This record gives sequence, C-alpha cells and structure tokens, in this order.
Amino acid sequence: MNVKQVLRVMLAVCITMLMMTSKPSFALGKLGHQLTCQLAFEQLRPKSQQKIIRLLNTMPAKALAHLNKYNHSESKAPMTYAKACTWADAIKKESKFERFKSWHYINVKRDKSFIDRKSCRNNCVTQAVIYHQEQLTSSRSEQQKRQALMFLGHWLGDIHQPLHVSFASDLGGNKTKIIFQDDKCTNLHWVWDQCLLTEQVETNDDQIRYEYLYQKLSKILNKNKKNGNVEKWKTDDIYRWASESITLARLPKFGYCTTTKDNHCKVNAPRPYQLMNDYQKYFAPVINERIVKAAVRLAHRLEQSL
Repeated sequence: MNVKQVLRVMLAVCITMLMMTSKPSFALGKLGHQLTCQLAFEQLRPKSQQKIIRLLNTMPAKALAHLNKYNHSESKAPMTYAKACTWADAIKKESKFERFKSWHYINVKRDKSFIDRKSCRNNCVTQAVIYHQEQLTSSRSEQQKRQALMFLGHWLGDIHQPLHVSFASDLGGNKTKIIFQDDKCTNLHWVWDQCLLTEQVETNDDQIRYEYLYQKLSKILNKNKKNGNVEKWKTDDIYRWASESITLARLPKFGYCTTTKDNHCKVNAPRPYQLMNDYQKYFAPVINERIVKAAVRLAHRLEQSL
C-alpha cells in the first residue's frame, strides 16, 4: 500500500468516526427523526456505514448548505445521516418536490383499525417506503440513491409516529386542539412530534436534551436486543408498522377520538380537549419505543439495500 492509499484509508476512518460521534444540532421538531437515523446508522455494518458516508459526502454544495441551514449548522459542516433524515421536511416548499408532500402520512376512514395493501396504493407513506427502498437498491444514479437514502430514513420515522397514520378530517391531529402540561404544544400532532420527547428532560439546552434522549433510547435498544424483540421487529412488514400506529392513535387514553359501537373513531369533544393528567408519564415510553422500532427497521432495510 503506497502513501496515497494509506492517507485515503486514514481519511475514511476519520470521517466515519466523525459521523458516529458527532451529535447533530437541531430545531426541536427534528429531534425524533435525527434520533431515529443516528440509532439506525450505528447498528449498520462498517461497510454499509461507509456507503452512506460516500453518498452524503458527494452532496452538491448548494444542497449541503441548504440542509445544514435547516439544521442550524455551519453551511459547510459534514453531513451526517441524522441530519440528512430531515431532508424530506427541508425541501417541502420546493415546487420540484411538490408530489412528495402526501408521502409523509397515510389517511384512512374513521372506521379503519388496521392498514393493509388496499389502504393506499399511491402517494402515501407505506408506498413511499417501498418506492425509495427500491430506488436505493437499484438506481444507478448517485443523486437518486442519495435522495432515496434520505427519504427512506424520514419515512421510517413518519410511519412510526401514530398520527401520521390517521384521519384526513383533522389533518392527523393538527386540528385536534388540546390542553397539555407543556403550553407550547397546543395540538395533538405537535405533542407527538415534539413534546413527548422534549418534556422527558428539564433543560432548555438542545444538546443536553439530545444527549439524554440518545443515551436513554440506546439503553432501550440494547435491552430489546437481549430479550429478542429486535429480531422480531426486523421481520415485521410495512403494513404491520402502520397498523401499530393507528392502533395506538385509536386508544381511549391517546385522546384523539372515541370508538363507537360500529368501530367509528368519533372526534372527541369539547375542544380544546383535556388530555389526562399523567399523559406524559404514560406515553413517553411509547414514543421512545416507536423511535427505537423505527431505527431497528430502518437499519434492516438499509442493510438490504446498500
């Protein structure tokens, strides 16, 4: 091995270590996605990690600056997979990505309590996972593979958030006004996107909050590796993931709707709806497990595709 080859290997090792140890800077709404993808990245074989690093390192400068700005990082900061998984939100307002807006969720009728292939065949999150995994696997275009990699990570986070598998009439809980212990979160979707995570630690420091949750979720992941759950989660299909989400959303304690005798999930009244007093204590472990499941299933799909 000559000097140039040695230097290339050393550089690759340094970049890998940077991606594995760097903790992302973020706005609070991005926290769940970044945790999901960081945990997934660290479960991958070194060979798969290197493939992700190579794809992200060839991101055009303009796209890199845009995504770093969205994540409150320096414009030329190295792109980590954790930050890259926020890309599907970062480009929502760009007209050329207009068709992907509905891919973040799946809407069903209010009497639906499970998801299958018939629930949606186009333009929804179940189809999105299939589409971008196939593109990551088979595309010969580096740009398409990079976008598929970033989209796939985001879709795995979305499909495990219960209110991304819900009802169109209230925009997945965005119109469900609630009273919660954190006054910042005034609708139910916001509670599940943000507050159930941020309220787990008393701090205004984003980095401290991230470190705390990262360590907490890592312990949950390791516990489930030991008891065999991780291997079971890997084999579940996409429709099982989505069915888990809507089952959670329909629970009485969830505060989203009330199930009638004919299985119709009726809108709760009055509005704003008072969530139960121990809502945070009851559902924080639930959102933590959803993120860990998403990370496990994402890592499995990435290993299949890279």
